[in-house]
Amino acid sequence: MKAARYIGLLYQEGRGVPKNDKETASWFKKGAEDGDITSQYLLGKCYEDGTGVERDYALALKWYRKSAERGDIIAAPGMTGEALLLEKGLGGERNLPLARQLLTKAAALGYAPAKEALAAL
Repeated sequence: MKAARYIGLLYQEGRGVPKNDKETASWFKKGAEDGDITSQYLLGKCYEDGTGVERDYALALKWYRKSAERGDIIAAPGMTGEALLLEKGLGGERNLPLARQLLTKAAALGYAPAKEALAAL
């Protein structure tokens, strides 16, 4: 599972291979489909930013949600990504209560970006 993520990171950073956004997203997708929650988050980020794939907020939200399911500190980036899309109504209906709930949970786990986003919300 994790191997695909690591290969994706090599392409993302251009370490030992030419930097290639499409390869990055492709490897993150393989890892995401194999159940690696960090790959799921990273693929969601690719869809949110349009990096290596066409920008698609609905797919970004889907992968962030999948990544967030486990509910622990490893899932905190997924919770935060999902919350930030929900806050803006990107990829689905705007849902501030759920966004706040997700950020609160991720912040309680110690994830600093969630704490910052919660303070801004």
